[in-house]
Amino acid sequence: MSSKKLFPNGEAAREGSVGRHGNRRTNGIVLALSGLAAVVSVVTLLFVGRELTFLRAQQEILRRVLHDQQAALYGDLRDQQGRDHDQLVLLRSQLQDLMQGKQELGAKTSEQLSPEGPASSTEDWRRDDSATFWKSAEVHHRSKREAMANTVLFHGKFGAGLGCPSGAPGRDGRDGLQGPAGPPGPPGQCCIERPTPSPEVATTPGAVQASDCADLYAAGQTTSGVYNIRLGSSNVETYCDMDTAGGGWTVIQRRQDGSVPFNRTWEEYKHGFGNKNGEYWLGNENIHLLTSQKNYTLRVDLEDWEEETRYATYSSFRVSGESDQYRLHISGYSGDAGDSMAGGHTLNGQRFSTVDRDNDVHSSLHCSQALGQAGWWFGICSWSNLNGRYLRNCKSSCPLWQGVLWNTWIDLRYSLKSVSMKIKP
Repeated sequence: MSSKKLFPNGEAAREGSVGRHGNRRTNGIVLALSGLAAVVSVVTLLFVGRELTFLRAQQEILRRVLHDQQAALYGDLRDQQGRDHDQLVLLRSQLQDLMQGKQELGAKTSEQLSPEGPASSTEDWRRDDSATFWKSAEVHHRSKREAMANTVLFHGKFGAGLGCPSGAPGRDGRDGLQGPAGPPGPPGQCCIERPTPSPEVATTPGAVQASDCADLYAAGQTTSGVYNIRLGSSNVETYCDMDTAGGGWTVIQRRQDGSVPFNRTWEEYKHGFGNKNGEYWLGNENIHLLTSQKNYTLRVDLEDWEEETRYATYSSFRVSGESDQYRLHISGYSGDAGDSMAGGHTLNGQRFSTVDRDNDVHSSLHCSQALGQAGWWFGICSWSNLNGRYLRNCKSSCPLWQGVLWNTWIDLRYSLKSVSMKIKP
């Protein structure tokens, strides 16, 4: 077929026209594809940007959530600490109320057993027995008073017959009267004299009634020295520090020259040992009895070999009985020596251990055996040991953990020159 028939006007297609149209179409397609690719790229960039923005928003939300959770956790911890503190204050208040109630009950009991009879007639639970008792006592006293009156009346009326020889005093302190004349008879007898009361034994004010050195100080004993105090049914000797921080301190432990060894057994630490004018341990049982009667503050005085001194006080100090292995209860540190008893490796709640009785938290260590065979409250072998070996002036070259230690002031190799433990209400 001729190419001329392909065009309506009957003209034949020009040479090369088909190639030019083909190139235009190709170029158009290329341009269209390029534009489409550009659009796709822009859309992709927009999508990626949007995703990045979304991720950043999610990250910010996550950060805020974490921050809020952290703040909430911190707040909960502070609230818990506050609640724990409030509970501790409440427990202390209840303990004080119980102690006060105990004292009031003791006072009421003493009042009810006094010679004057019950202090109050409202004590229904004892009214009947008490009334019977005091009624019987009144009858007895009335009978005694009547007997005495009759005796005086007898001597007043019949003193002439029972008169004493001249110069002999009668019961009323006067010479007996001579009776009327009569037949000779046996000489009259002298009246029985009243017995001379024996003088009272002079005692130091408060020596028997004092339950600690604070009582003695309040009674006027202001000179430091050895005194007797009353614990339970026994008198116990102890040294009273009447000079330090207001006086009235009962010394329960003292080290000063190494003259008394402290590597003792359970029984020795229980009953106490040493010289009250020098080095000694008052005894776990005595310390328990002392701290069970009042709320006590503990003061620890320390001195190094350069004669520098430090102290630590604890507002609450108590030792349980032997059935609880003389467990230590201590808290409320203040002072300039650092807290080596209630802080760090705390001794609060620890039981007492000796060389022959291991009550450590980690019994495999047996701290008393390892640390100079001392008796002490050991946790993880403790930051303090005031009953350790007296190693004298070896300073920081002493054997580790062996001496008289207070780690928060000087390290665990330094054995102190002198220490003392004393308590006061």
